[in-house]
Amino acid sequence: MEKRNNKLAILLILMFMAALATIAWTGFNAGWVMSQNQIQGTVFSEAKTIDAFALTDNKQRSFTLQNLKDKWSILSFGDTRCTDDCQTTMETLKQVHFVLTGHLTEPVQVVFVSLDHERDNPERIDEFLNTISDEFVGVTGNATALEQFARNLDSPFKGTVISSDNAGIDDKLIKHSTSLVPVSYTH
Repeated sequence: MEKRNNKLAILLILMFMAALATIAWTGFNAGWVMSQNQIQGTVFSEAKTIDAFALTDNKQRSFTLQNLKDKWSILSFGDTRCTDDCQTTMETLKQVHFVLTGHLTEPVQVVFVSLDHERDNPERIDEFLNTISDEFVGVTGNATALEQFARNLDSPFKGTVISSDNAGIDDKLIKHSTSLVPVSYTH
C-alpha cells in the first residue's frame, strides 16, 4: 500500500508540474507575465470508485473499465475544436508522458475524452491525436454515456449552441473543466 501511495504522490507532483508548465506556456504565448500562480486541486484520502462505462476509442474499439486496469491513466476532458486549453494541455501531457514512461515501471496512458459526441467521431479524434502523439488514446460516446462518465470523475461539462455571424451557421461550445484526472484501477 505504501508503494502505491508513493507512486500516487509522484504522479500528483508531476501533474502539478505539468499544470505549472501549461500556465507558464500560456502566459508566455499570450505575452503576459504571471505575478501569482494559483493552482487548486483536491487530494482524496480514499480511492474513488469508478462506475462501469462503455465508450469508443479513436480506433473504433470498445473502451471500458478494463482499459484502465493495471496502469496509471491520465484523463483529459475536452473536444478537438478546442484550440487553446485542450491543445496546450495535450502538448504538455506529451512531455509529461515522456518523463513518466522513462521513470515509472508501470505503464502510463493518456486518455483524451472528447465531450463533443456530435462532431468528434473516432476518426476525427484519431486525426487530432496523431498531431500530438500516436501513443495517446482518445474516447467518446453518446451524450448519456459521456455525461455519466464525466460526472463520475467529477468533471462535469455543458454544451451550448452559439450562433456565429457568418451565414447564420450555428456552432457548439463545450464548457468543460481543464482538470486532469489520474486513475489507477486494479480490481
